[in-house]
Amino acid sequence: MVDSKINELFEIACEEIKSVKNASNEDKLKAYGLFKVATEGPYNIEKDKEIGFFDYEKKYKYDSWKKLSIL
Repeated sequence: MVDSKINELFEIACEEIKSVKNASNEDKLKAYGLFKVATEGPYNIEKDKEIGFFDYEKKYKYDSWKKLSIL
């Protein structure tokens, strides 16, 4: 019962964050990192292999996930 309520609230929060129009890039990266920690767990160093040399967007996202994995 509690788990289903937590999951429901998490899904609502995920949808709400998508509707924020004036969020800074820093805020968006934090939200991404927290989402990844919540849904996939701590960052795995093996993910670094997925980042292309010029794929800066993925690098910033993964860096945020990595930083927030220590929470």
